[in-house]
Amino acid sequence: MKFKALKKQMEILNMDSFYVSNLSNVYYLSGFKGTAGTIFVTKEKVYLITDFRYISQAKEQTENIEIIDVAKGEKEIFCDIIKKHNISSVGFEQEYISYKRFTQLGEIFSGVKLLASEGMVEKLRIIKTKEEIAAIEKACEIADEAFERVYPLMKEGISELEVAAMLEYEMKKQGATGVSFETIVASGVRSSMPHGTASEKLLYEGDFVVMDFGCIYKGYCSDITRTVAIGNASDKMRDIYNKVLTVQEESLKEIKKGAFCKEVDNKSRQMFSLWGIDSYFGHSLGHGVGIDIHELPNLSSKSSFTIQENMIVTVEPGIYIENEFGVRIEDTVAVTENGAKRLTKSGKHLIIC
Repeated sequence: MKFKALKKQMEILNMDSFYVSNLSNVYYLSGFKGTAGTIFVTKEKVYLITDFRYISQAKEQTENIEIIDVAKGEKEIFCDIIKKHNISSVGFEQEYISYKRFTQLGEIFSGVKLLASEGMVEKLRIIKTKEEIAAIEKACEIADEAFERVYPLMKEGISELEVAAMLEYEMKKQGATGVSFETIVASGVRSSMPHGTASEKLLYEGDFVVMDFGCIYKGYCSDITRTVAIGNASDKMRDIYNKVLTVQEESLKEIKKGAFCKEVDNKSRQMFSLWGIDSYFGHSLGHGVGIDIHELPNLSSKSSFTIQENMIVTVEPGIYIENEFGVRIEDTVAVTENGAKRLTKSGKHLIIC
């Protein structure tokens, strides 16, 4: 079904074949999880080219795909395929090809027209299947449970790195195969850094601690952010936290089929603007989640996408006051017929550790 949709796009763009080099796209299309391999799609057949280490694995993980050992030589392999299928044009993923590799492709596909494309497979990945949603939901469940187990252990004197290690341990203990991205644990003034990955800094009383983390389950990611306080929180901290929570919950209500991504983002900024703090919110409201932690669509002012059923997106407003503190609250949600279904379900009231 996935190859059928891709071939339809190839037909529209007058491509005889398509060369897939991005490993996330290779996995999406074929189920192959190896770390070295490319897919070559023709109108009649699909080929997976990999090396000796992954031949057996590729045969186990794929169906209706011819597996070819790259040891035969790329030029020889593709010359045979091009001749067999009478190919005159090859599409490729321009965003994943270096200049050096592009030059190599020119030699490998000598005499064949190369057609640059962008986002062909990624656009297919926007709408998730039931199986994909189930995997993401489980990854979210694992992340939720990790948070619930870790935050009661957080106290003054432990480091951000310790908190990150505990979160990652708990997720792997529950069956995660890895983390979705480098775990963010940022406390005190560091919490004003939106991507403040865990450091040796110790937690102190009166700190906000922003924890942004997730895990991979059956090849799919989760993403969640919770902000907690150590010991106590000032009136200003509580006020900003409640404003971020209000915007996050109101933004969740805007996630519905047919809504424009950019309008959902804009409405969140309008709410912050009413309080005069919109200048402290510098990133987009959210993004798609799937095989990669950042996928289409983006919930940003520049997005051209419309929200559709079975998309998976994050909703993560934040306020970051330099040299003071930051707050971010994030959920991963599935778009349903009736709106947004939260897949990350941890409570969002302000927790004082």
